[in-house]
Amino acid sequence: DMLETIQRLELVSPNTYSAIKEEVRKYLPSDILKKIQGASPKDVISTIDKYISKDLPNFNLESLLSLYQSNMGQLINAESRFKTICMALDIFGFRPEKKNKQLMNIDTDASHIFYAGHCDIFVTADSKLRGKAEAMYQKYNYQTKVLHPKEFESFIDDELQKEYSFKYISEVIDKYGNPRFEDDGAHYKLIPNHIFGT
Repeated sequence: DMLETIQRLELVSPNTYSAIKEEVRKYLPSDILKKIQGASPKDVISTIDKYISKDLPNFNLESLLSLYQSNMGQLINAESRFKTICMALDIFGFRPEKKNKQLMNIDTDASHIFYAGHCDIFVTADSKLRGKAEAMYQKYNYQTKVLHPKEFESFIDDELQKEYSFKYISEVIDKYGNPRFEDDGAHYKLIPNHIFGT
C-alpha cells in the first residue's frame, strides 16, 4: 500500500513538467535543438555535452546533473544517475514524451533501462524508450542488446538454429568434443552437453 501511494505521488504535475521543458528549450538555439532531436542514440549525449561545454568548459550533462543528486548508496546513485539523464534527454528534446506524460512515467522508463542494463537483452516495442536505452548503454559502455519484439523473435530463432542445426555441428564438436580412440580403431568425440537433444 505504501509503495502504491508513493508511486502515485507526483511531485511535479504534467503541466509544470511541460512548462519546465518549454523553458529549457527557449534557451537552446534552434540548430542545437534540431541536432539533438535528430541525433542517433549513440551520439545524442556527446552532442549535448559539446553544447554544454561551449559555455561551461569544465562541465558536461552528467557533471551538471550530479550537482543535484543526493549522496546515497552506490546502486541508488547509479539508478538515480540513469533517471536524471533520461529526464534530461526528454527535456532537451531527444525522443520527447507526450505533453501529458507524467514525470513518474519517465522515472519508470528510466528504471526499466537501468535494470535491463544488467541483462543481456532489453526487449521493448516503445521506440522512444529504445532510443534512450541505446543512448544510455552507449554512454556507460553497457553490452545489453536493445531489441524490438520482432528482432527478439528472430534472435531466438537464430539461437535455436545454432543449437539444433547440422550447419554448426562440426564447430560444436571440434570445440567441445574430447577425442577417444578404441582398440578397434573407432574414433569418438564425447560431447559434454546435448546436441539435437541427445
